[in-house]
Amino acid sequence: MFLSHASEDKDAIARPLKDVLEALDLNVWDQGDSGVSEIWIPP
Repeated sequence: MFLSHASEDKDAIARPLKDVLEALDLNVWDQGDSGVSEIWIPP
């Protein structure tokens, strides 16, 4: 799952959401993980 967010939402929304999704054994890739700023849509 790709998680895209506004930079101002990272600490309050995106990081906690990523933690919850990963706790559910979902593979989450955050745009901040590699500095990518566009949305990736899997084939």
